[in-house]
Amino acid sequence: MAEIDPMVTETAYRHLELVRPGGAISKTNITAYSQDARLFLVNRAAQGAAQPGAPRYNFVLGDAFNDFSVPYHLTTREFNQLVRAQLADDGIYMLNLIDGNDLPFVTAFIRTLRQTFQYVYFVPTGGFWKDMTRNTFVLLASPRPIDMARLSSFDGGDGANNVRDWLVSGVDFEAFINDGPKFLLTDDYVPTDNLLAPMFEASAK
Repeated sequence: MAEIDPMVTETAYRHLELVRPGGAISKTNITAYSQDARLFLVNRAAQGAAQPGAPRYNFVLGDAFNDFSVPYHLTTREFNQLVRAQLADDGIYMLNLIDGNDLPFVTAFIRTLRQTFQYVYFVPTGGFWKDMTRNTFVLLASPRPIDMARLSSFDGGDGANNVRDWLVSGVDFEAFINDGPKFLLTDDYVPTDNLLAPMFEASAK
């Protein structure tokens, strides 16, 4: 886990049973790094983690975005390439985004993600996502196809097949992407604040 805010990690140590370095074996086998996620991947690559034959991640979870704070350097094509370099060929990069209205940020993000990952899947959290001023969206990306039929069969124990009900695919997905911004998010051009401005404005009303 790479967490830039040391107080978040401290909370996990104190209240969520995350074991401190040098302590007993953690029940979750989680190692925490008080570091920005991009810097963590850059440093790991410098240590040879991206070289052929080095261990790769099977799963990377990006959970660093909310509607009022977007670390733009984690949204770019260059960051996606860092993730891909350390992800197994059948690994999954999963993340959640928040956007609203015409969803310009989500659309630009997906368009950018598809430059690095051949397979990208889009799961809004709700069936009326096109009409909401603010919503959360789950993205899954992988170098290889994900068995979405199997994933859609899981109900999380509550009987609700949310992935099955909310997954946007096929022509609907392509139409959504084609209606949005045509540019990519790169280290040289990443206007996340401008893209999210309409949602900020709607949230303030």
